[in-house]
Order: sequence, then structure tokens, then C-alpha cells
Amino acid sequence: MLAQLAIPTDRLTADVLDAPVRVNPRLRTSLGRARWKRGKTGELVIAIELHPSLAADAEQYRDTVTHEVAHLAAGRGAGHGPAWRAWHRKLGGSARRTATVAEAAALGIERKRRKRSARRVVATCERCGFELVRARALAARRTYTHIGCGGTFRPGLRTPGELT
Repeated sequence: MLAQLAIPTDRLTADVLDAPVRVNPRLRTSLGRARWKRGKTGELVIAIELHPSLAADAEQYRDTVTHEVAHLAAGRGAGHGPAWRAWHRKLGGSARRTATVAEAAALGIERKRRKRSARRVVATCERCGFELVRARALAARRTYTHIGCGGTFRPGLRTPGELT
């Protein structure tokens, strides 16, 4: 399969070369994914799953396959770091983490933006009055020290600018 796409395979291990490539109709927002899972006898099984719409665009198909093969070659914990980027470039890919929204839309894939949680004041320094603004609350049973003045933070959720 990789030879059909003219992907250089001389440095890939046999398990990566033999990884099955499947179309997964359950993929909704991603073009593909590299899978690592344990088989029935405990061995590590790797596979590549692709979005069904990729068949419509040969260039995007090739870039997505090289993207996923680079994940398999770089290793499970590599993510989109330097090892993955190096492999993606060696395989002739763009070394980009994801397809653009426009590229995905051209294939009929809708990418929804994640809704950011509202940031709010979660604690106030008892010494200097500094307000710690975060999206998530602090753990209730811990004591937090303000690194700027050495004071202790007093937890209390409110929106920024709200009077206490």
C-alpha cells in the first residue's frame, strides 16, 4: 500500500510496513488515526484508520497516510513532537499536525471549535490582593502560596472585576 503512494519505506520496520489501513466510517472530525491496541494474546497490534471522504482527494489521502505512518514509526508516546515531524518529512509529508479547516471542509468534514470555558477569579492573595484567574477551580483541600509575595491564596470563585 505504501509503495503505491511512492512513500519511501527503506527505514520503516516490518510491523509498520505490515500495518493494515482501514476506512473507518465512525471518524467524524479527524481525517485519520494511528491505533495501538493489545491483541487477544497480549501482543501490540497497530493499524491506521482513515476517514471515508479521503478517497475523493489523492493529495490529502497521501498526506494523511504519511501522517499516520509517521505516528507508528515515531512510537506511541511521540505525539506531534520532533521525532514525529522528522518521520513525516522523511516520508514526504508536510509535517503539519492537522489538516486545515478549509481542507477538511472540502472533504465534507465539519470541524467544530472547542468552546473555551469562561475564565474567572478562583483565588485572591491575602497579602497583596493579587487575583488568580483560571478556567478551573483550585483544589479545595490544598494551600496555595503566591510566588510573587509569599502570601496565601484565599479560594473564592467570581468573575474578574466583581467585588467581594
